[in-house]
Amino acid sequence: MPNILKFKGNQSFHFLSDLIRQGFNYQELDLSEVNFITPLIVVITKLSMYKGQKIHLPIDHQAHQYLQYMSATQKYTSSYIPCYHIMHENDIWPVTKIFLGLFEHFVNPTTLRDLSYTFSELMENVFHHAQSQEGLFIHAQKYDHLGFLEVAIIDLGIGIEKSLKENPVFSNLDDMSAFIKAFEIGVTRNPMGNAGEGLTSIKWWIESNFDAEGVIISNKYMWFKILTSNKSVANFNERPFIVWPGTLIWLKIPREPKKSLLDIWESLGLTSEIRI
Repeated sequence: MPNILKFKGNQSFHFLSDLIRQGFNYQELDLSEVNFITPLIVVITKLSMYKGQKIHLPIDHQAHQYLQYMSATQKYTSSYIPCYHIMHENDIWPVTKIFLGLFEHFVNPTTLRDLSYTFSELMENVFHHAQSQEGLFIHAQKYDHLGFLEVAIIDLGIGIEKSLKENPVFSNLDDMSAFIKAFEIGVTRNPMGNAGEGLTSIKWWIESNFDAEGVIISNKYMWFKILTSNKSVANFNERPFIVWPGTLIWLKIPREPKKSLLDIWESLGLTSEIRI
C-alpha cells in the first residue's frame, strides 16, 4: 500500500496539523475531504503534480473547481493568479509584481511595501541558500470578508539548518541549534551586506502583530506563531521525523498590521531598504 498524505477540512491551520502529524513520506496526495482551497494546498498539489504523484481531488465541487483555477491540476484559463513554479532567480521580481497587483487595493501602501520585501526575500533565499534543484512553488490569496491574506512557499532544498552549517562558524552546531540560530539578526551562510536580516525580520513581523500567524518548517524542525484560545503562542519545535524535506513557509497576515517591517527594523536598529 502506498503512503498517502491526507488533508481534511477548510483552513490552512488544519492542513498544517495534518502535515505535521503525518510527515512528508508519501506517494499519493489525498484531498478528497478538503472543502476549501488555501495557498498551502495549492503549492503542495502543484509539487505533487510536478513529481507525477497520484492526486485524489476534492469531492467538493467548488474546491475541485478552484484548484483547477489555480492551475494546480491542469492548464486552465482564468482571471485567478495561478501557483507559480519558479526555476530561475530572474523570475522573482516579475512574479512578486503580479502578487502585489493582487494586493494593491486590499492593503495600505505600507503593508504593500512590506509584502514586496517578504515575497522577494523569501524567494531569493531559495536561490541563495536552499540549493533546490526543483526551484520553488509559491501561491498567495486575499480573503476580503475575513480581513487577511495568506502566502505559501515551498522548496525541496537542503533546509535552513543545513544551509547555515555550511558557514564554518556554525558547522559544529547540532541541527536544531543551527535552525534556531538562523533566526538571529546577522546570522547567515554568506555574511555580506545586510545578509541575515530577511528571515529574522519577517519572523519578528509576524510575532509582533497579534493576529498574524506563521509556520516555517525545515526538515524536522519548525518555528510557529499561532493563535489559540485567543492567545498568541510562538516557539520552536522538533519532530521525530521529516515533516518537510526542504523549507515550507506559511504566513497569515492581517489586512492592517499594527506594526510594519520598518517598525521592526527600527526596534532592532536596522536600516535596510525595501524594494517596490
